Amino acid sequence: MYIKLRLFQTIMKRRFIVVGVCCSAIIPAGLCLVSCSSENMENCTLLASEPNITLDYSGIAIPPNIAPLNFRILEKGKYYRVKIHSERGKPIEIASKKGSIRIPLKKWRALLNANKGNKVFIDVYVKNADNKWLQFKPIANTIAEEDIDRTLVYRFMKSIYNAWKDIGIYQRSLTDCDVSLIIHGRSFGEGALTRTYISYVDETGRVRKPFVLPQKDPDYYNSLLETYTVPELVKSKIKANKSLLARIARSKPSEAVKVPIITGATPKTAQPEPWWQRE
Repeated sequence: MYIKLRLFQTIMKRRFIVVGVCCSAIIPAGLCLVSCSSENMENCTLLASEPNITLDYSGIAIPPNIAPLNFRILEKGKYYRVKIHSERGKPIEIASKKGSIRIPLKKWRALLNANKGNKVFIDVYVKNADNKWLQFKPIANTIAEEDIDRTLVYRFMKSIYNAWKDIGIYQRSLTDCDVSLIIHGRSFGEGALTRTYISYVDETGRVRKPFVLPQKDPDYYNSLLETYTVPELVKSKIKANKSLLARIARSKPSEAVKVPIITGATPKTAQPEPWWQRE
């Protein structure tokens, strides 16, 4: 089961939910898991700690159809290499000069689909200022058996807005990071910063460590001033006519509803009877 967490609200979809809220010990040098014809990595130093990365994609359970978990290596170095592997399938090897790791979509899908229910490991290698390679403890994640619903629908807005024309309703593919607009607040006229996380929930109700929604650019959240709010998992991409949606939203009869600024939760349209009338 996956969870999508956000502030003030939790939504469940089948087995998936969405939520919108090192000390290094050196081990004697040994064999590295990868080699490179242009680099001598056979004598790299093995470290007992995992690498420091952002976004934090370590110790999590991921759906097999999730988009690549691109990340940035925060360890200081001159050159970086990453190997992603599991029990079956061809490993994925990536090199970077700046530590930004972008995983090829087709190779990622093939590896995860071939290893449902197994562990997937991320081996990180860093060349330091002395031109020596360091191999960190592999990052281990679990590939779930179940897919996550393919599409996330949400409102997207700046952290401070004064009118509905500043808000758009978008849909986002969780399998490849593609984003498309359903309808924007501009169509309606006048009218707390969070990130969306995904977490696996097993049959016993145990919730695994949440991880932030994958993005193509691992530095995406560093400059993000908008917010994902009221997200909802749906099974497939929504096909909607923007003009028709706008006409329906503006049509009468309509009823003004006062919505709390912080939570954005829609209140009940009818007030309950006083308690003395209900007794």
